[in-house]
Amino acid sequence: FLTNKFDDTYTPTIEDFHRKLYRIRGDIYQLDILDTSGNHPFPAMRRLSFLTGDLFVLVFSWDSKDSWEEVIRLREQILETKQSASASSTGSRKKRSTLRVPMVIAGNKCDRDQ
Repeated sequence: FLTNKFDDTYTPTIEDFHRKLYRIRGDIYQLDILDTSGNHPFPAMRRLSFLTGDLFVLVFSWDSKDSWEEVIRLREQILETKQSASASSTGSRKKRSTLRVPMVIAGNKCDRDQ
């Protein structure tokens, strides 16, 4: 997706960060991808990604219950991080239900035999 080529070899990741700039209708958009593969050896980088991200796509593996549970934990951490940042910048405690964070949860590997 980022390099316009498909690599058919599997290289396990610990935590990879990718960035690409896109020009859409004259405006520049920055896409950051933090691939944790369920690992979080750099919590400061993860928190910074949560704070600076405007929207999130969380991907889990259909063939792994642990992967699903990790996505749920990440969702909660993103919401908590955004809530804390919002509360400290406004000086007030907004209800969590009023905090809106654009987020999509996507399942991967649905083509694999279960």
